[in-house]
Amino acid sequence: MSYMSLNVVSIQIKKENAEKLTAWVKDFQNICEYGSASNIDIIKNNNREEDAHYIKNEKI
Repeated sequence: MSYMSLNVVSIQIKKENAEKLTAWVKDFQNICEYGSASNIDIIKNNNREEDAHYIKNEKI
């Protein structure tokens, strides 16, 4: 099975939606439900060591 890793999600914040959108994004369940509705599997990765490895080796 093949997987693609998406590390960035772009969200447009405007003055009229900033407060509601900020609250919505802080609840990880909302993001999972949005992904599910879009046929995207959302996996929360708390492995900071792996993140540091990626930044160190891929972003320099």
